[in-house]
Amino acid sequence: DRYGPPPEEIHNLLRVITIRLFIRPLGITSIKIGNNRLVYTFDNTTKILPEKIVGLVTQMPDKYKITPDIKLICKLDDNDWRNVIKEVEDFIYMTGTD
Repeated sequence: DRYGPPPEEIHNLLRVITIRLFIRPLGITSIKIGNNRLVYTFDNTTKILPEKIVGLVTQMPDKYKITPDIKLICKLDDNDWRNVIKEVEDFIYMTGTD
């Protein structure tokens, strides 16, 4: 309070840290951003049920695709950090274990 409200970058940093805390136990080894897309890479022991991934791809085929090497590609409208963070948070919510 002494120096005013924290800048938006601090809030985004805290959201990224929170995302990292959630993706590790789910078995997501990396999330790459670029070319208006996210690429999720999973380890062999991922806790995300395959049915949830297939459900996303089936329900939103224009947004999600699975690659032959079992990576999930998510199309983004743009690479703005706020949208990217929100998209990853939504993915964790939709696929996280019960």
